Parts: sequence; C-alpha cells; structure tokens
Amino acid sequence: MRALGSNNWAVDGRHTANGKPLFAGDPHIGFGFSGLMYAIHLNSKDAGGTFNVAGFAFVGAPGIAMGQTDKVLWSPTSAFPDVMDMWEVTVGDGTVSIAGNTVPTVTRTETIHFRDGGSKEVEVVDVPGYGVLMPASQVGSPIPIAQDNREVLVGWTGFSVRTANYFLELNRVASITEFEEAVLRMPEMSYNFVAADASGITYRVGVEVPARHAIAEGREPWKTMDGDDPLSFWPDERLSPDQLPHSRALERGWLATANNDPFGFTDDGYPGNDPWYYGAFFAPGWRAARIEERLSEMAVGGDLTIEDMQALQMDTHSNLADELIPMLETAWAGAGADPSLEPLMSLLSGWDREMRRESTGALAFHAYAHLLTKVVLEDDMSLLFGLIMESQPVYLLKVVSLALQGKYPNGEVILQDGNQALQMNALAATAAFLSERYGALDSGFTLADARFANFDGAFGLGIDLGMVPTDGGETTVNVAAGSFFEQGNVAEKWLADWGPMVRLTGHFTESGPELYTNFPIGNVADRTSEHYDDALTDWTDGHYHKFLFHRAEIEAAAVQNIRISTQ
Repeated sequence: MRALGSNNWAVDGRHTANGKPLFAGDPHIGFGFSGLMYAIHLNSKDAGGTFNVAGFAFVGAPGIAMGQTDKVLWSPTSAFPDVMDMWEVTVGDGTVSIAGNTVPTVTRTETIHFRDGGSKEVEVVDVPGYGVLMPASQVGSPIPIAQDNREVLVGWTGFSVRTANYFLELNRVASITEFEEAVLRMPEMSYNFVAADASGITYRVGVEVPARHAIAEGREPWKTMDGDDPLSFWPDERLSPDQLPHSRALERGWLATANNDPFGFTDDGYPGNDPWYYGAFFAPGWRAARIEERLSEMAVGGDLTIEDMQALQMDTHSNLADELIPMLETAWAGAGADPSLEPLMSLLSGWDREMRRESTGALAFHAYAHLLTKVVLEDDMSLLFGLIMESQPVYLLKVVSLALQGKYPNGEVILQDGNQALQMNALAATAAFLSERYGALDSGFTLADARFANFDGAFGLGIDLGMVPTDGGETTVNVAAGSFFEQGNVAEKWLADWGPMVRLTGHFTESGPELYTNFPIGNVADRTSEHYDDALTDWTDGHYHKFLFHRAEIEAAAVQNIRISTQ
C-alpha cells in the first residue's frame, strides 16, 4: 500500500487582497483508487430543497467529500490519530482471555465476491466489546508481532456501526460554525478538515480517539500490548473535542495541515509523555514545514490572492535537500577531493533544490537521497528495507536524515561506518548509477527521464491510462512519490502511484465562494476526448479553471444535457 496524505490550508481576510479568506486543499490519493475523484454538483435548492453543493466525491459514496456549498469552502487531509490497538491474547476453544477474564468469541463467515464471478469465504472471529482476532497466518508475517503461543486481538473505533448522515450535514453547511458542528458529529472520519466562509477560517477534527489509561512500559499503544494487563484496554471515555486538533487561527490568521503531528507531542521522540495521547505515527513533516514557511513569509507582505495559493500548491522546493546537501558538503570538505566525484558534487551543490521535471540536479539528488538511505539502512533492516522502500520510502528518508543530523534516538547504531564515510559511499554509488544509466553528467538527462505519475488501472484493472512526467518529490508540497527500488535494484522508471488527485483553491467574492481546480484525467478518462490531454497538461503544469457553480454560467458552458427520469 502506498503512503497517502494531503495538504490543506486557509488564510483569513487580514492577509488577503480583498479582505476575505483564501483556501486551498489537495488530497493525495492513490492513482489506482477506484474511479479516482469525481466532479459533481448537487442542487436541490432551486426546487425548494436544502442542497447546493459542488466539488469532488468518491464513486459510490453519498454526497461530496470536498468542495463548496453556496457559503463554505472545505477540504480534508488524513489526520493519523491512533484509533486502533493490538493485544497479545491467549485463545481457547471458543474463548479468549482478556485481562484475566474468559470472554466467549463469536465466529462468522464473510463472503467476498469477485468481479469475475468467483468468491471467497473468510472466517472472522469476533471478541464482542473488544475487537477481532487477527488471522493466525498474519501474526508472524513479515515479522512476528506476538509470541508463538498467543494470537493478536485488534481493536478499532471504526468497528462501530454508523450512518452516512455526516455527508448530508456537511453538504448543507452555511457557516464555519455549522461546519465545525457537522465535523464533530463525524466520529469515524480520520480527517483534518480545513474550511472557510466569507468571515473566517477553521480547522477541526471530529474523530473518535480512545482516552487511554496512562502509558507505561509494556502498555504503549503503538506496539502490541499484553492482553493480560487490564489497563492496556480502553476505558469508556474518548478524547473530548477540546483535546482534538482545532483552531480558528485567531492570532496569526492562517492555518495549515499536511498529515503532520498537530500538537508536537512526538517532537521529543516519545509520544507517551504528554497531557494526553493522540497518536504516534504521522507524516515526517517536510510538506507541513514548507507550507508553514511560505505562508509565514507571504503573510508578512499581505495582499494575498488565489494565485498565491495555487503557486504554493505547485511548490517543488525540497526540504530534504536543505538537510542533506549541507551535510554532504561538510563531509566532502573533510574527506578530501576525489576527482572522479567532483562533477557530481558540483552539480548537487549548485542545484537550486527545486524538484522540477526539467532539472538534471533533481534527478541526481533523487538518486543520491535513496542510495544514501540504502547505504545507511539496508544492512540494519534486511528484508524490511526493501518492503518499506517500495511502499513508503519517505519514512526511511526521514530516519536517515535525522540520524545524520544527530537528532535520531540512538542514531549512531545505524551509522556504524561513520557519518562522513557513509555519505561519500552514497555519493560514489550515485555517480556509478548515473554513469551506467546516462553515460555522463552532461548528457542532458533530467528528472522527466525517470520519474512518472502512473495512471495505469485508475479506472479499473486492465484500463491503461498511461503515465506522464511530473514535478515534485516525496517531500515537496507538490508531492510525487513512488518506488526508486524494484526488487532490490534501481527501477528503470520511478513510478509515482499517488499524489494530488485533485487541487482545489478558493476565494470569496461579493456573490459568494468561488472554487478553482485542476484534476488530471477528468470524470470519464476518455482518451479519445479532446479534453483528456489538456486536463492532464493543466494538472502537470498547474493551470486552474473555475469550478462553475451558478446555473447561468453552467448552462452557458454546457456541451451536453442528460435528463434522468424515474418514469
């Protein structure tokens, strides 16, 4: 599973050109997600109803997940709260031992139907009131997560039965106050919601997070816990709305999220010693840091416009390069000049640190960062190294950067050969790779020669929608991430299988909110359509179009009308 994420932010009227808020959101979704995002407008108000909402929906889901009503703009990012725990438990014949008590299990059979007409039956063992037993075949794969004689119980707040009414509430909101109230009634949605109306901005999370007992050794929720310990299980309480991330940015006038730790609880390397426990696993923080940096700079000047929001969504500056290249320059100076590596060192030092597809330096740095990670971590992680680097490489990139900076707990354990030597070895490996694949540094290679957004299967397996070179990297605001390695070797093409599936930006005029978007392959992904290629070009190049909302402008631009009748 590829790592997913998103960006969203909003700026209130004190920093904008027209004195009204600005808004931006770009959910990062796997390009192979069934149907991708679907643009839609639902309007029942013209006929006396309660809906006038437009934006993007998940195919098959009720309502619109991100976009606008006639008063409010909004977009989500994944919040990454910890709403699931695992316990080692002893299982008997139709029972399981929970904190010394014998609890009966309930076995049921789920039938999974396949598109080709086949099906598969899966046996599920429920532990009522606690969760579900993980299949024994998964307990030791790829690494053991429980002792040989015990099984694993999984608890998740999402196991509770809920309705889909939250979509309907969200799609009716007329103010950020109503929006906040709707989000708080959405306990199953693990999203950071950022929204704006004409008067202000808000950030709100409404997910149901267990208010766990005090964390202690052996009782860490980010590990498999001992099912014999009664204090490892959840009490009836959940974190209160005041303990969940929220803000109206009353002091600084802008807010942003990018799947980062919203409280800073993990800054000291341990998430269990804070006023309450929210989670331990978040995005590494590069995208959030860059958005914060740029909004801080832009807010000083004021007079921000929607074009500024669009430019920030397309930002390709690499914070990872800001960390790794100065350390490489220090290591290079201490190691003494190696004439064979000097051209590559000069290329990286002189590069502008922008991950643009026409950049030679961007390709060289992308290779260096990943090969550095391999040099540092492969011998420490064995099989897991390949699995992670082919699915979620950004996390190991972060580990290596922190270790080289001396900021990773016990980081010296993975730097056995020494900081300087490891960086020089990675530089040599990068030079060897570039020489073998491209012949010479002046051969004209660019990032576009190797890294592509891959849409194959986006509308179903076997439907090849091709691939296209894009800007960005794992750590940039305009994100583009995929596997550099394939079965232990450098892949021929570095395919980004997830990224900004739709970009939304918005502002407010006298007539209400206006949404401007781009999304890559349109609603139908028809490669014979005259608009297939221009939609893809607009997405890669950052050209935005107004999402038409008012009936008159929609009818003026319409090329086809289809009336659906129940008669």
